[in-house]
Amino acid sequence: MKQGKSHYTPQEFARLFHIDKQTLIYYDNQGIFSPAFRSEKGYRYYEAAQILPFAELLSLRNLHISGAEMGVFNQHPSRGKLIELLSDKVMEQEEAIRAMQSNIESLKRKIRHLTESRSHPMEQVMLIPKPVRLMQRSPLFPAKTSFRDACQKSALLITEYAAHLFDKDLEIAVSPAVDTLSALCEPYAYHLLLISPHAPIREMENPLTLPAALYLTYIFPSPQFPLPTAVLSTIENTMQALSLSPDVPFLVTPRLDDEGRASCYRLEIPVTKKA
Repeated sequence: MKQGKSHYTPQEFARLFHIDKQTLIYYDNQGIFSPAFRSEKGYRYYEAAQILPFAELLSLRNLHISGAEMGVFNQHPSRGKLIELLSDKVMEQEEAIRAMQSNIESLKRKIRHLTESRSHPMEQVMLIPKPVRLMQRSPLFPAKTSFRDACQKSALLITEYAAHLFDKDLEIAVSPAVDTLSALCEPYAYHLLLISPHAPIREMENPLTLPAALYLTYIFPSPQFPLPTAVLSTIENTMQALSLSPDVPFLVTPRLDDEGRASCYRLEIPVTKKA
């Protein structure tokens, strides 16, 4: 750095800091850092007293302080203002780190789910349209209540509803009391739904209707509820590939063996085409 020089042209001042002259012109035009004065012909000149303030300003730029922030600071520079500015930047960077860490964890979970879902190919997922159906709903059962216990506690409702059907065409499904797919991966409370395509001979109390819908259907070869995360990933990937959005209620229908135990399940998710 030259000693004893009191005034510098933009080119000379820029050379002191190994930057381009256009950077100084830009800073001047943006009100970030201006020359000490202009000559009668409009030429810019910087003073030696501006060397240290500009060096500090460049150090802020290296800390990813924006030009607008540098300009505000340079209007009323002070140690307290600088501490405040840097503290705000620390908080901003820490928030960015937390967001990045959250994104990394999401990516890792996605990779893990995709790896696990290799044993659950998308070809196992079917799209089945179903017409309007009538139903009755049981009271809410706590999470981890077995299907058999729920049926036993609903025996009167099941018997009464079946007795009023024309051909006893009755399907009993579990309706999880959740509204997001991810909630199926945790223990959930549920209702029993007694579903029939036909109206009962005699009207029952609180009749409910399942509207016609397209159902994304997945058959489980063995009892696997709550829903495994690998299966959830397969279902989500299928819906994303087909531009589908899930709706409620979700339906889980067990297939019982001769001893009344669930040997497999059918998960049905009403879906609509994304706009």
